[in-house]
Amino acid sequence: MFLTQLKTKILGLDTSTSHVARPFCGNEFIDFICLLLISVFQLTIMPSIFPDYIAIDLLTPWITFAFVTLNAPSSIIHAMLAALLIETHSSVPMGMYICVYWVLGSVIISFKENISWHMRSSWISLLIFSQTWVFLAEFCVSFIGSQGLPLTLHFYIGEGFKIIFAPLFGIALSHIFKPPLDGKGQKNG
Repeated sequence: MFLTQLKTKILGLDTSTSHVARPFCGNEFIDFICLLLISVFQLTIMPSIFPDYIAIDLLTPWITFAFVTLNAPSSIIHAMLAALLIETHSSVPMGMYICVYWVLGSVIISFKENISWHMRSSWISLLIFSQTWVFLAEFCVSFIGSQGLPLTLHFYIGEGFKIIFAPLFGIALSHIFKPPLDGKGQKNG
C-alpha cells in the first residue's frame, strides 16, 4: 500500500494532490510585472553570478506556462514581450526569439486541450520540449554564425545547463503555484 501511494505521488496520478501549475494571478498588470522581474533576474543578475558560457533560461518555462494556462491573446502578448526583452540583451538575429516563441505557442495552444495537465509527466515533457526547441534555434543560429566550424565545448555546456535547469525551474513553479482542485480534479476558476 505504501509503495502504491508513493508511486502515485511521484508520477502525479493522484488527482487530489496533482500539481496543475498556474503562476499567473489573473491580473494582467501583476502578471507583466512578474514577467519583467523574471527577465531582469535572467538577463542582469544571473549573468553576474555564473560564468559567461552558462546562461540560465527562466523565461521559456514562464512562457510555456503562459501558453498552457492563459488564453491565447494573453499568452501571445506575454511571449512577444519576453522575446523582445531577450532580444534586447542578445546578439541573435532580430526576430529569432519572436519566431521561436510564436511556433512554440502555436504548437502548445493547438494541443493543450488534448493533454492531461494533472500529471507531472505532461508538464515535464512540455518543459523539456520547449527548452529543446529553443536550443535547436540557438544551435542553428550559432552554427551558421560560426560559418560551419565546430562549436565550442562551452556552448554545449551552457546549452546543456539550460535544458536541465529550465524544466527544474518549471517544476518549482508548478509546486509553488498550485490552484485548488474541485472534486473532479479540475482547477477552479
